[in-house]
Amino acid sequence: MKKSRIRTNLIIFAIGLVVCFGAILALCRDETPPKDDDLRFVRRIIPDDENAIYYFIQAARKIYVPAGGWLSEERQWKADSTGEVAREVIDLNSEMFELMEKGLACPDALAPEPLRSTRYGLSKKYLNHWRSTAELFCLRAHRLAKNGHAKEAMDELLKAVTFGQLIENCRGGFKCYMTGSDIRSVGLFKMRKLLADTTLDHAALKSYIPALDSRRADKEALADTVKLEYPIAAEGIYNVLSGQDEVLSSLGGTKMPIWSYSFKPNETKRMLADAHRMCLANIPKKASDQTPFELSKEFISPRPFSPERSFFAKARLLLARNGAGKRVYQNTAYLLSVTPKIKCRDEDSITATQISIALKCHKLRTGDLPESLDELVPEYFDQVPKDNWDGRPMRYSKEKKSIYVKRAAWMFGEKSGPKDDAIEIGF
Repeated sequence: MKKSRIRTNLIIFAIGLVVCFGAILALCRDETPPKDDDLRFVRRIIPDDENAIYYFIQAARKIYVPAGGWLSEERQWKADSTGEVAREVIDLNSEMFELMEKGLACPDALAPEPLRSTRYGLSKKYLNHWRSTAELFCLRAHRLAKNGHAKEAMDELLKAVTFGQLIENCRGGFKCYMTGSDIRSVGLFKMRKLLADTTLDHAALKSYIPALDSRRADKEALADTVKLEYPIAAEGIYNVLSGQDEVLSSLGGTKMPIWSYSFKPNETKRMLADAHRMCLANIPKKASDQTPFELSKEFISPRPFSPERSFFAKARLLLARNGAGKRVYQNTAYLLSVTPKIKCRDEDSITATQISIALKCHKLRTGDLPESLDELVPEYFDQVPKDNWDGRPMRYSKEKKSIYVKRAAWMFGEKSGPKDDAIEIGF
């Protein structure tokens, strides 16, 4: 009887060991490599003399920045009421402007291929210089307007918008896309600001409304940029395994231990592939219709093993299945989640600028602003323009002299909901 009980206990113990061992194997087992042929980006070849980026790079190498650092045109004009400082800066950048004109005349723009080692195919120095170049276009526009050349001033700002569009669409990675978006936003903002004092007549101003339509976001170019980023993100998975990735070095304090339970390369790659596909699916959608990403603040901020976290919080992250993989995923997924919303924001910025121009035209013709945007139809628009948040007509207040657009809360699932941005009309 005693031997039978011992045998039974041994059998139960053995079964328990097998179950535990099987559970450990199941928890440590990785997935099969995901299929990702649909995320491949085939790079075209464009001759240098037809590639705007070639000339923009040359222009960045020739840019002159004042010894005291860059000054916006407002500060330049306040510091020098005669405009001599502005004139000097513009004259010293004449060669840069010539190269920019050649680039803006090119039919297409294609950046060098981004690499994981540099993260971007274009040097950060070029991106910074291009931001300064946009300010120089605005400075030259300001000077032209002050000297009575209203049309030339608007054309100069349209060049800045075109410049931003080309950078945004040049398939140079997310950093390049964001830089182009910033540059275009600067040009549009200055264009709206210039409307207050412009001396252009109704017909001349009206021509800029359709001109801005061709400066809208290229959804195909953005989709290519997303596909371009996928192999870069996937390459980071294997750098984590070798301990070379910035994801590990940024954790703070102790590095996250890497073993089969805490990091699963194939599962992480599948998560990244799914995130890129979701971003691609969101690009043509209005912001309110876009599929939300599952983002966890726990894996992003503060650093997983920083002193700010409690012992239990650190233990929970340490024991999280594929914890290191989720860290890699969250960094990329957040950027993928906001990119289509930035596209929507850019679209609304162009629409708001077109409405501002139409309002100025209406005021020139009638002597007053319209009561509602309906009065701009059909003279300037086929219908009241719609925003890219929920597809509803853009809103406007004559009393407050503002156009309203929606914007999403950027962080972690938009829990705070959309908010109103007021774009003021300065006339």
